Amino acid sequence: METKDTNGNLKTLQSKLRASEDLRFAAESKLGQLEELYQNLFNHLADEVHMWKLIREKEGSIKHGNWLM
Repeated sequence: METKDTNGNLKTLQSKLRASEDLRFAAESKLGQLEELYQNLFNHLADEVHMWKLIREKEGSIKHGNWLM
């Protein structure tokens, strides 16, 4: 049984709560999808990852690189 005042405040509160729950469910679902994507990415990475800092000439061509890891 739904109870509300003459302005319908309880009904409005229930609608907002339902909308909030729907948004939370959608956000949790999306988070789960993203977690699965990143877990899959890291599970399938090559054994080594190298990071390089590229040193460039003034015109933009690569002069040399420094291995950072």
